[in-house]
Amino acid sequence: MNNRIFITSLVVNKQKKKCSITLNDGEVFHCDIDLIFKHRLTKDKIITPVELELIRKEQVLYELKQKALNFASFKPRTEQQVRNKLSKLGYKSEECDYAILFLKKFDYLNDERYATAITNDWLKRRPSSASHMIGDLCKRGINKDIAQKVVNSLFPNVDVVGLAEQSSEKKMRAIKNLPLDRQKLRLFNHLQRMGFTWDVINQMMKKYFNSIN
Repeated sequence: MNNRIFITSLVVNKQKKKCSITLNDGEVFHCDIDLIFKHRLTKDKIITPVELELIRKEQVLYELKQKALNFASFKPRTEQQVRNKLSKLGYKSEECDYAILFLKKFDYLNDERYATAITNDWLKRRPSSASHMIGDLCKRGINKDIAQKVVNSLFPNVDVVGLAEQSSEKKMRAIKNLPLDRQKLRLFNHLQRMGFTWDVINQMMKKYFNSIN
């Protein structure tokens, strides 16, 4: 009986929806209010070592879900971005998997939807080629198959030359005060980085400089 574990103090912080629990051996740990009700924890309640370990594990998962939810709901995220964030916070791979499944279940995480929204935004704000957009999506952690599916589904309805013109106009405004030869080089390099084909780059160089040299 001397080795039994029981709660000597239970202090509720309603603002944070947590409780501070003190055990008879002096240990103090924090627990979510939902777990207090679930396990019917009260002062003087005797807890077995198995029950205590279970409560601790559930608290870790609860905090994990809260952190994942806060991160994913602040703005759209990819699965990889969530995984990277949780890994930096010290969570293990299997815990990251658990959090990602939780977010998917409640529709907070959907890489295809994310890729579609980002691509549509890029088409409006920073026009570039399909290959460049696919590469950028992959850098954000989107699976290549999903990136290709999304971008290819949008590009049949896109005027690629028109995108190149929008991108060129924006770049030319930024470099208009440079010497002509540097303008040519800057525009050429910019369009090349954006992944436009040689034929499209050729058209833009002729439009602005009547030359590709």
